Order: sequence, then structure tokens, then C-alpha cells
Amino acid sequence: MNRKLLLVFLYLYALFFSVLKTVRFPNEWAESHWLLDYRFGFIKRGLAGEILGWFFLKNEFSILVVSAIVLFTLYILIFRIAVNETFRNENSFYRILFFVIFFLSQYLIYSAHLIGYFDHLIFLLTILVISLIKKKRIFAASVVAVFSIFIHEISFFLMLPISFFALIVSEFQNKKFTIKDIF
Repeated sequence: MNRKLLLVFLYLYALFFSVLKTVRFPNEWAESHWLLDYRFGFIKRGLAGEILGWFFLKNEFSILVVSAIVLFTLYILIFRIAVNETFRNENSFYRILFFVIFFLSQYLIYSAHLIGYFDHLIFLLTILVISLIKKKRIFAASVVAVFSIFIHEISFFLMLPISFFALIVSEFQNKKFTIKDIF
């Protein structure tokens, strides 16, 4: 029990240390993306702003709150994944070292600096799609992937390859896998 508590504390300390170095308010460029919506017709990256407009007034404070919630949720999910993977294979020093290095990496530092960008939302949706694929809910994962493209086109290059790989891994988990099985 003490070892698990120490690992959780170590991960939390590394996460807070990395995030608190660069956390800030969303800049004007990031805020402006949340203001795009479909009032004047279809526009690239307009879906997130349209959904934001359904629930909140589009001002700096609501964009800050939504951006902070998205980033905080992303960090909670990453932390949860790290803890679950570590406790699944407790005696793996390299796994623990990997997650500590990840929590101290430039990704977490830079992601706190880029608060408000749609990339964090796409990362959250990617985690959602992968969890849906693991639960064999392929249609729901496909719907989320399609709508994520209307939030940010980076999901086409980030989410879709990862989702395709997760689909291959989940479908061919127990079989001997070859490239011929894909085609």
C-alpha cells in the first residue's frame, strides 16, 4: 500500500511541477478559435464554437473556464492511465520511469502553455475513441471521429491513425497477426 501511495504522489508531483511552470490564460489566438461558429454558414473549425455557444456566452471568461476544464480533464485521464498501467504491472521499473519522464516531458509543459487550443479537445476525443474501440463500440467511435474533424482538421492526421491502430490491435488481439489480415 505504501508503495502505491508513493507512486501516486510521485506522478502527481511530476505532473504539478511540469504544469505549474507554464500554466497561463488562453491567448487571443486561442480564444478567437472558440468564437468561430456556423452563424454565417459552414466554416472550418466551427463546431467547437457552435457547441460552446449553446451552453455559454462567448466571452473571455467562459472560454477560460471551458479551456481549463478540457485541460484539467485531459491531465486527469493521462494520470489515471499512468496509474492504472503502473499498477497492472507493479514490478516494472521501466514502466514507472517512463511515466515519470513523460510527466516531466515537454509535452505536459507545452500543453499547459497552449491552454485554449483545440488540440487538447482532440486529444480528449482520441482517448474517448480508443476507449470506445476497446469496448467494441465501433460505430460510436466512428461518429466521434467524424465530428472531431469538424472541430479541428488535425484529428484527421492524429486521431484517425491512432484509432485505426487501436482497431487493428483490438480485433487481432488473440490471433497470430500478419499484414495480410488487414487487406
